[in-house]
Amino acid sequence: MIKQSFIINCNVLTKKPFILLKGFLVCSMQEYIIDVMAIEELQMTHNTDALDVIFQRAKSTIVNGEQVQLIRKQNMGVTPVNEFTTLQDLENYRQSVYTYL
Repeated sequence: MIKQSFIINCNVLTKKPFILLKGFLVCSMQEYIIDVMAIEELQMTHNTDALDVIFQRAKSTIVNGEQVQLIRKQNMGVTPVNEFTTLQDLENYRQSVYTYL
């Protein structure tokens, strides 16, 4: 289970402030950042409700003209994995996530 925590910090990738909410980074500027490890945890627990919320927020972000970034947090820091700027790219990723449920 993902522990709920609120941390205000600075995004290493974009240098913008963000808030960490339940394992997901929500930037103060409309940008949305998703931690791949949190997605993998939700896949293992088959938590489709939480995944639906994440992808709905990501979709809203793209519709509003901003980007969605996929990252992986590790001991060495944050590694960018992918970036989505179109709904089709996001939908392809969403389908790949739901394939493993």
